Amino acid sequence: MNSEKTQRNTAPSATTKSKSMDNLTPFPQHSKEAHKKIASAGGKASGKARRRRKALREELEILLATGDTQKKMCLAMIQKAINGDIRAFAEVFDRVEGKPTTRAEEREVEDLSPLVELLRIDPER
Repeated sequence: MNSEKTQRNTAPSATTKSKSMDNLTPFPQHSKEAHKKIASAGGKASGKARRRRKALREELEILLATGDTQKKMCLAMIQKAINGDIRAFAEVFDRVEGKPTTRAEEREVEDLSPLVELLRIDPER
């Protein structure tokens, strides 16, 4: 009995893993019919997921159409920030103050022609 318990708790051996890998076939080795079947199944699943996301998005838009829902969401986010949720704090701060600009955005690069002239390489060299 004790040995059975030990055997059940051990991880699968390398031979078990290789046996399960034997069932896999590289995709290029599938027939055209198999490719078609797999692609069809993927397309159907993709369409189902897309319809589900659309329905959820439409329901959320209806809920957010009322100002009361938006107010409750904002208050909940502020409460999370007050309770120490750093991500909530950053989100509230970014919405109120705006996201910080990056160095590239801070630089005003209106006319690049002087820089282009400096970097231009003479083809005769």
